[in-house]
Amino acid sequence: MSKKFQVKLSNRARHNLKMIPSPWQARIIEAIDIISQNPFLYKKMWGKLADKRRMRLWPYRVVYEVDEKHGVVYILNIGQRGSIGY
Repeated sequence: MSKKFQVKLSNRARHNLKMIPSPWQARIIEAIDIISQNPFLYKKMWGKLADKRRMRLWPYRVVYEVDEKHGVVYILNIGQRGSIGY
């Protein structure tokens, strides 16, 4: 059985999640649960964000960072692709 990672949302991610319409909020929360079970499932980012990963959930993106040593996934930002800085 694989270890489940603890999930921590940044203040920005928490605020942005509240601003998203309810049906999408539920889908994003389900996706975050999937990230907590397998955070390496989604693509690594590149450039200045090379140490982070992203999960696409059209039209939204969840940008997160994995601290494997401590078993924590930090959700850094949630938003539409253009608004979260690629």
